[in-house]
Amino acid sequence: MVEEAGGVATRAPIVADDPGLLAEALAAAAAQADLVLLLSGSAGGAGDHAVAVMERLGHVVARGVAVKPGHPVVLAHCGPVPVIGVPGYPVSAALAFELFGVPLLAELSGRMVTPRPRVRATAAVALRSTPASDEWMRLRLARLGTALVATPLRRGAGVLSSLARADGLTRVPIGSWRSSASWRSTAR
Repeated sequence: MVEEAGGVATRAPIVADDPGLLAEALAAAAAQADLVLLLSGSAGGAGDHAVAVMERLGHVVARGVAVKPGHPVVLAHCGPVPVIGVPGYPVSAALAFELFGVPLLAELSGRMVTPRPRVRATAAVALRSTPASDEWMRLRLARLGTALVATPLRRGAGVLSSLARADGLTRVPIGSWRSSASWRSTAR
């Protein structure tokens, strides 16, 4: 996804959930990169040390966002280098990068974000969000006669197949429902 967004991805080795090792790895990454994506450990469970390490080495700007999936994303910086604490579930990770990483990479490189293609479709069923978060739903698109119809795929932050099968995404705002959708393609 970094390369699709115009960046150069460098992978660091996996680090154990140890605050000292994680701090060392984050400091090393921030010394070499323009943006650091820290994968997993942002949810705040007993073994999650990412937020504490980001606070120790820099400043946490936002911890958790009203987005589903992807709520546990953390936005921080380590010195001048932005850090995104990306949730561990694959759908949450992909959405967090789409919403925060893509625009940030564009800003860092002085480019505009290339808008994804949009189409208007009628939802096959009512699309409802939760009362506390915008819901980003993965959709399949089909043509019925002259109409485009969007059908939501299985929800869940760990349902990786929904990303592979999706034709696009739609945002259902906090506490609402939709019978039609302004629909974004996932294809570039």
